[in-house]
Formats: sequence, C-alpha cells, structure tokens
Amino acid sequence: MAAAIYTKIDPLTQACLLAGGRPIAEEIPDWLGEGGVYGTTVDMEWVMTQDPDFIFAHSVRYTYSGIAREPSYGYDENDPAAFNEAVAVMKTRPLLAGLKAIKDDRIYITAGDFRNNAMGGILGAAYVARILHPEQFADFDPQAIHQQFITDWMGLEYDLGANGVFVAPPLAD
Repeated sequence: MAAAIYTKIDPLTQACLLAGGRPIAEEIPDWLGEGGVYGTTVDMEWVMTQDPDFIFAHSVRYTYSGIAREPSYGYDENDPAAFNEAVAVMKTRPLLAGLKAIKDDRIYITAGDFRNNAMGGILGAAYVARILHPEQFADFDPQAIHQQFITDWMGLEYDLGANGVFVAPPLAD
C-alpha cells in the first residue's frame, strides 16, 4: 500500500517546519521538491518504520476538475461532526494501529485552506505549533491570529468563534 507525503516546497510542509516540526519526509530522495514536485509516494511500510509522533492529514474540498468532496470544512462549514468523523475513521485503519501517533491520539485533519489559498502556510503553522508544542504555546491562540487576519487584513465580518471548521479534533484550551 502507498502513502502520499509532501516535499519541502509544499505549504503544509512549510507550516510544519515553521511550527518547529520535523517531517518524516526529510529522509526521502524527493524531499527538496526539485522540479516543482510538491508530493511523492512512499510505501506505507516505510511510514510505519518511521513511527511518526504526529499525523497530519488535510482535507481536499474541491478537486482540480471541480468536484466537491466531503467532508466540508473551513469557511463553508459550521458543524465539526463530519470533520471529527473523518479523524475517527483514520484512527480505525489497521495499518495505522501500531503507530505512536495513533496510540497517543495525535492524529489531526486540517482544512485544505491551509494549503490551497492565500491564508495557507502561516495560519496553518500557528495551529500546528499549538498542536506540536502545547506546553510552550499554552497562551498562544491560533484562532485569535486567524480572526485578526480575517478582520484586519481581509476586512470581513466573520466570527470564528461561531463559524468555520479548520482543525479536528479541536485544539484544547
């Protein structure tokens, strides 16, 4: 079985690096993303030998062909149930069962917005930093930074306290 992983030039990898994480993909030959390669495929067995401390997946809402996929997330969704269910399903995958990230309940799904639009890597990095380093960032509020981006930079009236689904499971307070 194969697994898709991202190279160094991908916004999700950049978010991980900005947040102080170390992607397991650093060990693969395609890591630098030469020629504009944002992702590569590895054997799932290789992922298992790396035994990651965390697993981050991202949801793709719209494909290049314009097809909408579930679950809905980000600004289009206010109910986290489907996003949380996607995490629950990932936790039940037999190939993942022995991984440290699964045993320690550190598997997350993030909104594709953190990869595929202007808010991308920086806001994603804020959320990932809080997940990776909860003690160091106990007083750090990624949602407040995200809200400031929406309000001050985008000039929009959108309340993240009542709307939007960007990370599952939700960040601990």
